Parts: sequence; C-alpha cells; structure tokens
Amino acid sequence: MAQTIVCINNAGMIMQFWIEWVNDDGTQGWTQANSGDYPVDQRRSLDMDALNSQGESIPPGRLVRPHVQAVAGASIAGDRYITYTPGSGTAIYDVTGTSFNYSVTLIQS
Repeated sequence: MAQTIVCINNAGMIMQFWIEWVNDDGTQGWTQANSGDYPVDQRRSLDMDALNSQGESIPPGRLVRPHVQAVAGASIAGDRYITYTPGSGTAIYDVTGTSFNYSVTLIQS
C-alpha cells in the first residue's frame, strides 16, 4: 500500500516516470503528469493524492506501479504492483542498468 511512488535513478541514463494502474476490466490507465527528466543519483516522487487533486483520476484501491522511460532508450514498467491507498506511505523503486537494458525493482512498500 502506498500514496506516493519514488523512483531512485541508479542507472546510467536520464529518465522520467509516470504512474500506471490496472482498471477493473484489465486495461491500463496512465497519469498525464510525470516526474520530469532527471539524471543518475537523483530520485523523484509522485504523490497520487496530489495528482488527483490536480485533475488526474487514479482510483483508490487500484494496483499501481511506475512506468519508466529512459531518454533515447527503452520504456519499462516496475516489476511489482502496489495498491494505491490514500493516506498511506511511500513505495520506493530502484532503477538500475542502462538506457536499453535496465530494471525497475520495488525495494520498499
């Protein structure tokens, strides 16, 4: 359970991420807002409560995960979903590798 998702960039690339979730019918939803580009050795967070107050529509109780885009590289989703629970804590994902060969691993939820 988490309200906020953090991605730590420990990869040799510039990246950004969005939040994706699973709808009741199995399709995926995506936030329009993203973290913005950031380099290695930095972290960014997206607070789903704050995003919803700014017009996003992430349904509470949904399975969510970050979806990372390497600048001039691949696009990869986090390895595990967490449940979006307003008023709860932070899920942290570690991003390691290089632009076309990297992983997004949940390390704390």
